[in-house]
Amino acid sequence: MPNPTINRRIVTAKGGISHYTTDWLNRIAAAGGAKPSQATIRVMDQMGKNFIKAGLDTGMVYLCVYVQDNLIAAITPYFKTAGNNSCVNNGFVAGDLTIDGLKGNGVKYLDSGCIPLTAFPSDASAGIGCYVSNIPAAESKVEGGVQNTGTVNSGFEIYANFNGQEEFDCWTFASTAIGALPSNTTAGYMFGTLASGTNTVYFANAANAHAALGTHAVAGGRIVGFPVFFFATNVSGVATIPTNKRLSASWLTLSFTAAESLTLFTILDNCRRGLGGGFV
Repeated sequence: MPNPTINRRIVTAKGGISHYTTDWLNRIAAAGGAKPSQATIRVMDQMGKNFIKAGLDTGMVYLCVYVQDNLIAAITPYFKTAGNNSCVNNGFVAGDLTIDGLKGNGVKYLDSGCIPLTAFPSDASAGIGCYVSNIPAAESKVEGGVQNTGTVNSGFEIYANFNGQEEFDCWTFASTAIGALPSNTTAGYMFGTLASGTNTVYFANAANAHAALGTHAVAGGRIVGFPVFFFATNVSGVATIPTNKRLSASWLTLSFTAAESLTLFTILDNCRRGLGGGFV
């Protein structure tokens, strides 16, 4: 669940924008990106305020909403407590970005710079997810994560729709949470989180109410010391099994309960609807 010990000073002038929005805009500018439209800023700022109101802002480690304005704005995280100020882009071009989000092609990926070993307060609190807006065809790919294949195998990954299944690895492949999706091309909100010693995968879209699809008790393992990639998994420094799916958001969190996951879905879904695309 959100961590109240994280020191985030919320400065929101009456009628003004959240300091999260200001920070996001500053990092876009620092990365060389054009300022998003006022319409986009308003939607993103409302999203930030919704997180604050729900008390979930302190549980967000990294959140990229792939806004349509420009590529740098899309890959610059709105929330960031660890990792890169803007994701390191490996191959994406402006043509990959639409109102529905950013499209993978089985090669391209983003490096968040978030290393689980230092980004999370302990090995008992973690989450990773994405909002899949389109799946061109059934595939067995990964939408984000990291593996360590050294002397101790460990993983932290979200398989949003792995040929009909949602899967979440957290620290060991022996405790993968797996849940069946309606079909092997079902898109929507996919989120895996470790809370109270249990890995859980959650799913939701307009046609399916938010629900836990599967759980697995954590069976030990080791927190991973390489950075998380989005649109692929980072296997000891190498991007592996990158996705062809279009994603409208990717994120890392601390532990979330079922109720908090539902709120997370609602906030992100409302945000994407406000942006005009990237929801299902």
